[in-house]
Amino acid sequence: MNFFRTTFFTSLSTLTSLVCGLVTTKFIAVNIGAAGIAYTGQLVNISAIITLLGSAACTNGVVKYLAEKPDKEFRKRVIQTIFKVCAFLSVVIGIVLAIFSVQLSQKAFLDNTQFIVFITLGLVLFFSIQNVLFYSILNGIGEIKTLSYLGIVTAIINTFFVIFLGTVWGLTGVLISASFTSITTWGIGYFIIKRKHFYPNFLQSPLDRNVLKLLSTFTIMNLVSGILVPAVQIFIRSKLIYNININEAGLWQAATRISDYYINFLYSVLSVYFLPKLSSIHEIKLLRREIILGYARILPMVLIITGIVWILRDLIISVVLTEEFRGMLPILKLYLIGDVIKICSWILAFLLWAKAMMRAYIISELSFTILSVILNVYFINEYGAIGTGWAYIISYSYY
Repeated sequence: MNFFRTTFFTSLSTLTSLVCGLVTTKFIAVNIGAAGIAYTGQLVNISAIITLLGSAACTNGVVKYLAEKPDKEFRKRVIQTIFKVCAFLSVVIGIVLAIFSVQLSQKAFLDNTQFIVFITLGLVLFFSIQNVLFYSILNGIGEIKTLSYLGIVTAIINTFFVIFLGTVWGLTGVLISASFTSITTWGIGYFIIKRKHFYPNFLQSPLDRNVLKLLSTFTIMNLVSGILVPAVQIFIRSKLIYNININEAGLWQAATRISDYYINFLYSVLSVYFLPKLSSIHEIKLLRREIILGYARILPMVLIITGIVWILRDLIISVVLTEEFRGMLPILKLYLIGDVIKICSWILAFLLWAKAMMRAYIISELSFTILSVILNVYFINEYGAIGTGWAYIISYSYY
């Protein structure tokens, strides 16, 4: 599938996710306020780490090897092995979440009464992880159209559960909505993968050591970025909560959430198109050409999108959020600048993924994280929540 066809189908899915995300953000902002935005952001980061661990942190590896080697027998071994490993990990981690639910609630939300969130998350983790694998398989075998449709259905179902459960149970309902979405969408994903003869028998499928060795490089790389990025966000949010107040953390979360909506579209294009594409290219000359084309195609898009977001900032406040969030605009301005730099860095980072350049990737991620933490501590102490924007720009300029 070529770049423009991939972009078209990815756009359909991401546009639906964007609209649904704006609807749920508005619902949370109106019914719960800035604190609700902050707490949902906290759960998103925690869930990202849990999902990473439960998926053996090798989803990008699955995409790479399924795209790189179209041999049916090899693909079957990759899928059987990763499903078996993830089934075991998701059950173990799910039990741990249930056992330590009260402690996790206290740490995450400063309130141990939200323990039901982690119990629910633990109960459905098996399904959540399988959903992640479904997406990786469809991406790796080039089923972009099907992948996009699955993303659209998932976004709509999640919006329904956020609004319905949020109306019934308030903040708790919003926080457990993703778990209900996971169970519902698993049935759809299972049907798709089963129909394409890729769903394995857990009891009979073998554990291929050679496949595990291939994927282990991606496990290490993914663990580094997959844990560090949400961990830094948790750190920033917690520092804002403790050093300033929950409302400032909510303003920061709202600004980053607006940024994430369109960044996720660009990330989807990069991950769905560039990762398989770069993985399949073995000549240096062709790789350089593809990277240059990547900048030529993506950079104008991000400049246009960030410009539109800033021009429509007042409309976004009134339609997507409430007047309570107007204080986020200085933070948003800096994040829009940083987003342009971030996308430029991602295009090169995907090359490290595609070619499994583990050492270079880990060094860049670790140094970026250390710098980001140091800068956020300094700028938050000096300038408050707006300091996170300056830290964001400088960190990604380095990256």
